[in-house]
Amino acid sequence: MKTTIFASFLIVLILSSCASGNRIYEHSDPFKQQTTLKLNQALKGFSDESRRGLFRFPDYMVIFKHYYEKLNDGNGHYILDVKLSTSVRAYDLEPAIYLSADSRLITLKADNKVTKMYQQGASSTSSETTSSTSEDPEKEGEEITETSTTYTNSSSHDTYQLMQLRFTPDIELLKEISASGKVSFRLYIDTEAIDIPLKTFKKRKFESYVNRLILL
Repeated sequence: MKTTIFASFLIVLILSSCASGNRIYEHSDPFKQQTTLKLNQALKGFSDESRRGLFRFPDYMVIFKHYYEKLNDGNGHYILDVKLSTSVRAYDLEPAIYLSADSRLITLKADNKVTKMYQQGASSTSSETTSSTSEDPEKEGEEITETSTTYTNSSSHDTYQLMQLRFTPDIELLKEISASGKVSFRLYIDTEAIDIPLKTFKKRKFESYVNRLILL
């Protein structure tokens, strides 16, 4: 039951992320006197500890949230948040992300790491009605029917953890990633490696994001 609840939660998270993901949002904020540019992408992560086959489904969905703000005075600031949800385990994400851009290998150290625990629960109520018939002691030849209903409540809970890393890479690195033909990221949870390829469709959207960022 716990596995089912956690799987259901991940499906909801993935669907909600994909619904608003892979779109570029540009907003001019008159209160803070700045312009923001956002891109959220749900990328597929593949663990080196899972079985390999002809049809290999992703082991994780990893959310990449790109955020760029540019003040009206011309100063800009870029942030990358990488978010991963897992079942509770003894080890957290290593505070770094590894990047392969064509033949170049790059390591980015996280500026900040956040790990939070959440509990997902479900409850249900079922009922069962039974009836019995007996002779009426006051009226000969007649019967009395008695009905009773039993209610049963059940609940289950599962705990999962959310891990997020924050990076502030240089804009020049974004340009290099955008110009590369083949891009893949890697995260580590202790000794487990999680490979996250930037596939063609998501790569094109990232390129569009970087182009718009440069023009701001």
